[in-house]
Amino acid sequence: MALTDTAGGTQTDPGTRKPSENPPAAPNKPTPPKEETPPGAPEKYAFTAPEGQELDTSALAQFEPVARELNLTQEQAQKLVDVYPKVLAGVQQQQAESWQKQTEDWAAAVKADKDIGGDKLASNLGAAQRAIDTFGTKELKEYLDGTCARSLVNAAP
Repeated sequence: MALTDTAGGTQTDPGTRKPSENPPAAPNKPTPPKEETPPGAPEKYAFTAPEGQELDTSALAQFEPVARELNLTQEQAQKLVDVYPKVLAGVQQQQAESWQKQTEDWAAAVKADKDIGGDKLASNLGAAQRAIDTFGTKELKEYLDGTCARSLVNAAP
């Protein structure tokens, strides 16, 4: 038989306790007021292009399901649509700068190469140009022009 302490300091058997002697139940905590949540994703997004821009329908087709999954409101999603051209322009600028640096690095490496650069550069570039002129297809020449590689060949000192 187990005994328990009571408020008066006496010990009683829990099985013999009267219902009125049971400890009071914990007071109910007040329910916090429900916060109003803003409305989520609309049935259909209606985006407008930033001034002077056109909407990229391919990008929007990929963006809309994500916006809906994130339950973005029309206003929230439109803010992202508005910033997209600015972000894209920055990325394109970084890519162009990176490509320019890469081609400059290639040109410097060719000029500094002990086997094909230095005093041998002019004759080696001439041989490369003759090979392109003789054996190069139209597609190869267009590719070399597009990658700036041909400008390296034409840059003989």
